[in-house]
Amino acid sequence: VSRKMKEARAATLLKRATEIVSDATRVRRAQVNEAESVMMQIVAVAHQVGIIPPPGNRDHTAYLEDVRSALSNRAELVSPAIHVMGLVGRIDFLVLLDRTMAAYST
Repeated sequence: VSRKMKEARAATLLKRATEIVSDATRVRRAQVNEAESVMMQIVAVAHQVGIIPPPGNRDHTAYLEDVRSALSNRAELVSPAIHVMGLVGRIDFLVLLDRTMAAYST
């Protein structure tokens, strides 16, 4: 078997592998995109009503948990916060919250 044939076969296999990975992650990417969009709305409202506490001297994860708790205690934010948590889970909720607050404050 010639080298060109081997390279062609390898290129075909790589293309197929890329398609498989892309298909497998498409649904999850859509969920994360939705969660990011909702989180931007949550943080915008939270800033508007002034419920995001200052960071203080605490551990950053504890601070994010406090912000999550503050969001969950507001009637208008409970449903979207639960929706985001359902889409991405508790840890990724905090990651998205952190990224969105950082982007919002710049």
